[in-house]
Amino acid sequence: MVATSVGITAQVLAAKGLLQERASQIILAAAVIDDVLGLLALALVSSLAKGKVNFLELGLTATLAIGFTLILVKWGTKTMKSVVPRVHEKLRGGEAQFAMAMILLFALSVLAVYAGVAAIIGALLAGMVLAESVGHRVHDLARGVTELLAPFFLAGIGLHLSLSALSNWSTVTLAGLVLLAAILPKLVGCGLGPTF
Repeated sequence: MVATSVGITAQVLAAKGLLQERASQIILAAAVIDDVLGLLALALVSSLAKGKVNFLELGLTATLAIGFTLILVKWGTKTMKSVVPRVHEKLRGGEAQFAMAMILLFALSVLAVYAGVAAIIGALLAGMVLAESVGHRVHDLARGVTELLAPFFLAGIGLHLSLSALSNWSTVTLAGLVLLAAILPKLVGCGLGPTF
């Protein structure tokens, strides 16, 4: 239930041409915060399941995850505005900005995992810090990469499902209840907006 939805949300907003809108940025910021809090809750529940809560480890994970996100949000865009022109001038390759954007994307994805949040949060933050620094060509190429990699991301999540875990009815019933608990609030939450 704490699986990240930032990538899907960003893709839907981008497909509608709304990614630069203030409301979209608020939605994505809320999704990032939700993911960080969800992953911290998951870490707490996992610790409880093991019988012992390591508060030091949980505190360190929380500090790293929140610090990583805040540092990139606060100083990332400003830093990239000064770094991108310098790197582009030195590399002078045909797609130097795109290559740099991909390197930053994968580097921040790996750092996000080590900081305790989902890799896609790092990728989203990489896109955010580069959005105002790179040219339209990079945005077009990145859109193509997104369309290529998004299905692999979703398939990767599906591949983690162990079908043998669904061999007894108590697990199937619990999975159905969790699925209902994950879907129903979203339907109610999304349905309330248009009714008012």
